Amino acid sequence: MHLATSSSFVISPLLVGALCIALGIPLALNKIKPNSFYGFRLAKTLNDESVWYRVNAFTGKAFIGSGVATIALVFIVRWLGNMFCLGPVALQLLGAGIVMVPLVVAVIASSVVCHRA
Repeated sequence: MHLATSSSFVISPLLVGALCIALGIPLALNKIKPNSFYGFRLAKTLNDESVWYRVNAFTGKAFIGSGVATIALVFIVRWLGNMFCLGPVALQLLGAGIVMVPLVVAVIASSVVCHRA
């Protein structure tokens, strides 16, 4: 079985993408009060409720976007892997990128929004 079609290559990133969407929705809807467990927690957000809601609404949208991007990338990389017969190492690196790059972009963008708030 080719790695790009194996269930672990597809299911794991899909679950991570779905989890990002599920965790992002309450933040985007401002349903999460300031706390020390869940949300974009920095001294700046924890000390000012208006900053908390503004930054976490953005963070929630960024996480939803990263989840959607992760899910889309799973299918794109799966198609590319089958189309170009990418080797296992290339597919493993792409698989890690599928999960990490959208999340890193979301966190960096949220940090910028927090810094500007």
